[in-house]
Amino acid sequence: MVQLSGLWSIDLKGKVNGVVEMCGENFHQFDRYLNFLNPIIAKNFNPHACG
Repeated sequence: MVQLSGLWSIDLKGKVNGVVEMCGENFHQFDRYLNFLNPIIAKNFNPHACG
């Protein structure tokens, strides 16, 4: 697990930091393996999130 909480204490001197979430080799978007036709799944999961 990656810990990002330490980033909050860094003084960026007015600059901003951005990150991009990407599904990698071992992770895929939920729409690849969850059935979003099921209303419970569709209500509780983002089909574009990685899992």
